Amino acid sequence: MDEFTRDCKVDKLDLDSVIEVKKRQVEPAGSDCDKVNMKLPNVLFEIYNEMNPTSQFNTSVRKGKFSQSVTQKRDRLNITNQIFTDTFSNSIEAIVRHLTTLLQTPLLADVKMLLMVGGYSDSKVLQHAVKEAFPRHEVIAPDDGSLSIVKG
Repeated sequence: MDEFTRDCKVDKLDLDSVIEVKKRQVEPAGSDCDKVNMKLPNVLFEIYNEMNPTSQFNTSVRKGKFSQSVTQKRDRLNITNQIFTDTFSNSIEAIVRHLTTLLQTPLLADVKMLLMVGGYSDSKVLQHAVKEAFPRHEVIAPDDGSLSIVKG
């Protein structure tokens, strides 16, 4: 990934964009959606294969610890919804922990409504986690929460 990031800046930006879109679209684990399909830049596979001549990317995926949850077909990875959403669990837990701390302060003890804005607030996984963690609060996540900051 370091070589890819250093040598393939445009492809790295494309990959970041794909991940950002998927992060916003993916449903929480346990929903009807069971797989996330991601298109990866071909150069990423090429770099991996050059650095690992004895084990091509596809072979490594099939033999690795995620062999039951990640598959490759051409330039796409199919990842189970659970594995994909788990990649965001640390950040989601940190957000919930921070909100819990804030809402326990005397100044915010009477807050009854949470308004989710900013890019990450478009994530259905984050919205679900906040609603689960704060059932006594009304949680509002407007469409295009990522634009809420810009629009004011």
